[in-house]
Amino acid sequence: MKKMYIFTTALLMLAGTFTSCTKELDEVGMNATSIDAAKKEVGATNGSNTPRVEADINLSFSPTTQMIGNAVTITISFGTSAPKDGKLHLEQATGVDSEGKTIWTKVNEYPVTAGGVYTHEFTSNVAGTFEFRAHYIPNGNNGFSNTFKSGTVTFTADCVQGMTATVVEKELIGGNMYRLKVAFTLTTCEAYSNVHIQGGLTAKVSNVSVSENGNVRKHTNNDNYTIFWDETSLAKGTKTYYVTFEKEIKGAETVTGNWSAKTPDGFMVASTEGAYFDPAE
Repeated sequence: MKKMYIFTTALLMLAGTFTSCTKELDEVGMNATSIDAAKKEVGATNGSNTPRVEADINLSFSPTTQMIGNAVTITISFGTSAPKDGKLHLEQATGVDSEGKTIWTKVNEYPVTAGGVYTHEFTSNVAGTFEFRAHYIPNGNNGFSNTFKSGTVTFTADCVQGMTATVVEKELIGGNMYRLKVAFTLTTCEAYSNVHIQGGLTAKVSNVSVSENGNVRKHTNNDNYTIFWDETSLAKGTKTYYVTFEKEIKGAETVTGNWSAKTPDGFMVASTEGAYFDPAE
């Protein structure tokens, strides 16, 4: 009986040893699984242990200062680090919460496509500075992270007379050839008669077209173009003129000449420097 007791005790001790080992292995397995899950939850990589990158967002306002009751064009595009899918939200700051954090309200949503440019018209009847941000939301493991870019536009009760030139659309159509659309926005603080709006494009452009009632004059000796509109009656407020053309662009440059709006007696209603374009933006 004594020998059998010793043998039974040994079996119990051996069983306890296996039970203890199994428990330790289970704990290790659970920890490893938890770590993997935590990594996925954090989303720090794109699925191949490569850190996600922020999208290169461009956010612009034209004009940056506007008279109340008139529109500002908000333009969003992507630069060198550009996603080809995902979603883009345009959001406006509408207050602060109990912790003092900014409350962002979605104004518009766009599906992201390669080379896309996204615009929104914003008007305020109240003077003040308004903050907006572009919020890019990636699509799964496409290598990008949530990215934000913010900016402000100011509305004033006092009229701000002036002119701006901005590339509002861009399309790469082959090699270094781009199709560009430039907006010339003229803001007047009173009504004018017989205003001549004129500007030029840089050399070696092609397929030039203009918005309604515009005129195109080509200089055959150097392939420069002069664009102009004649307004017999120009009301107080904001009006935008568009020019579309194609040009080979290998680096950042000014793609239009200076523009002006004048009355017949030579009075300068407003003027602007040429529109600047950077293919990397």
